[in-house]
Amino acid sequence: MKILLAPDSFKNSMSAVRVCEIMRQAILDVCPDAEVEMLPIADGGEGTVEAMRLALAGNADAATASATPAEPPQVKEYHIEVNGSLANVKEKVSYLGYGDKAIIEMAQANGLERLNGRLDPLNASTYGTGEMIKDAIRRGYRDILIGIGGSATNDGGTGAMQALGAVFCDKDGNPIERMCGKELINIESINLNEFLPIIIGSHFTVMSDVDNPLTGPNGATYVYGSQKGAGEEELKQLETGMLHYRKKLLETFSNTSSQITPDMPGAGAAGGLGAALMIFVVYLVMLYAASGKALYPIAGLFAGSLAAIAAYHLFSHVRDRVIAWKDPLGNYDPQGYQVAQSLFAIGTGGWFGMGLGQGMPETIPVATSDFIFSALCEELGVFFGLCLILICLSCYIMFLNVAMKFRSVFYKLIALGLGTCYIAQTFLNIGGVIKFIPSTGVTLPLVSYGGSSLISTMVMFAIVQGLYLLREDEEKIIEKKRQRSR
Repeated sequence: MKILLAPDSFKNSMSAVRVCEIMRQAILDVCPDAEVEMLPIADGGEGTVEAMRLALAGNADAATASATPAEPPQVKEYHIEVNGSLANVKEKVSYLGYGDKAIIEMAQANGLERLNGRLDPLNASTYGTGEMIKDAIRRGYRDILIGIGGSATNDGGTGAMQALGAVFCDKDGNPIERMCGKELINIESINLNEFLPIIIGSHFTVMSDVDNPLTGPNGATYVYGSQKGAGEEELKQLETGMLHYRKKLLETFSNTSSQITPDMPGAGAAGGLGAALMIFVVYLVMLYAASGKALYPIAGLFAGSLAAIAAYHLFSHVRDRVIAWKDPLGNYDPQGYQVAQSLFAIGTGGWFGMGLGQGMPETIPVATSDFIFSALCEELGVFFGLCLILICLSCYIMFLNVAMKFRSVFYKLIALGLGTCYIAQTFLNIGGVIKFIPSTGVTLPLVSYGGSSLISTMVMFAIVQGLYLLREDEEKIIEKKRQRSR
């Protein structure tokens, strides 16, 4: 008889290996001739590194891209000392190196079992986990696998980010010395200048068997806070801090190339890039209209092309956008996630859509702003999307019509510039969503969520409306001059 044993650990009691050993001995006591194979498993919590070490050590075919099956990579184990969950506590931890992968278990540094009953979710920090990640990156590992189960912390990962170089500042601009659950409410800004250089080029895989959001009744605090020692009042305090932290995350990452938000994996925006392109296009159009010389826009396009090539080689976020544009499905994780989900949504909607409220906009990254066009096409159809494009074009033609009727060059250029800004923003948004051009992260005028975008577009329309009224006054003045000349 062959028997395979594959248990998980017994929380706060026995490791998966110890459970296997007891089960194996009990079986052999009853069936001495049985062939018993032990394969301890883990869910990302305590015992993950131990289970992975045993599995990799016994599997000679588990070779990565850096080694051939004939010569599988060796399993290396690193032992270091890091900060524990509570202040002034050190923990001796270990993690694995296998090929180009590092396998890290959060519970070793910041797990419940390490506190021996001294639970304190308000003051517990994930700083030690960040130290483990940092040590692995410094040793040259770029593919980081992190098991995050069994933690004693509720700091939203701010401690780990702090260990990797992120700086969290309070309302006075002073860095918060030690991030933990109770400090979340004090975050006013997040500085990533030292954080990003450390993690650039690294890929992170989170090993977890849950999909809870960051906040809300099913969020990290209310679902897991109690088992980490939080009472009713502490849960309210932690949730308030987590909601504030979520807001600051959205503010920090909404204008970067990062593909992460607290609510949706892979979401992000590159608003700075889109704004630069809009200004550049408006400048070239107005320069040509004012001078009448085709050499200026041609030279501008040539210089812009050189700048784009340089940006591709110098800036990783620009390179990620181009990679996602060229092959979003082939680079689905992580670069192509946004564009791929957008195309899936448009294709799912078909010509006439799934019906209002029948789509799944939550699966589309940044569906309320950058990718609103995809969400509309999914629910209302491609036909509705085409109508929306025609409406935007008609608005642009109206802008041009107002500009052409002015005799004053100054007013003519104002109307032309505002019209060009509007249509350029529309083109950059819809073009990125449908994979016609790389995504730039700008909003769709008068459609996307966002107060600043809405107000700025309404101001543009109001100025053009004012110019239209001014044009009528201009015609009356010209007509009076003609009558006087007669």
